[in-house]
Amino acid sequence: MEFSGSQTIAAPRDLVWQCLNDPAMLQASVPGCESLVPSGDDAYDATVVAAIGPVKARFTGSLTLSDKVAGTGFRLAGQGTGGVAGFGRMIADVRLADAQDGTLLTYEAKAEVGGKLAQIGARLIQSAANKIAADFFKRFNANVSARATQPVDGTDAAIGGDAA
Repeated sequence: MEFSGSQTIAAPRDLVWQCLNDPAMLQASVPGCESLVPSGDDAYDATVVAAIGPVKARFTGSLTLSDKVAGTGFRLAGQGTGGVAGFGRMIADVRLADAQDGTLLTYEAKAEVGGKLAQIGARLIQSAANKIAADFFKRFNANVSARATQPVDGTDAAIGGDAA
């Protein structure tokens, strides 16, 4: 299954890049992410609770960033298992470019599922994958945009919190 999308983020490209490489920012942006812990250079162990149609499970797995070009993009590879629910694998290419109102983030991804997940139908899985990606980018955009508008006085509001 393949999916892609784009999002304009109201922040400069260097800040978007920094946030894409910040485990706390990523964890705050991934729907259902319970933990995202560094396990090596550009590698993380993750636990995510996800529901796809009638199947809800806690997935544990890994995430690796490769082919990094600072400020421009990288390849993200992830895999996880959810017990009897099955497994999922994904590879995504993420790219950044300057945009009139900030930074244009685009992604192209390929995903594969197996086990009980594969039995619920490709259309439902495609719809769920698109929703998860859209939810991630909506949250990521809000979190990065909030960080971009914070005053530069040395204080740091909580990620995902109000920047008031």
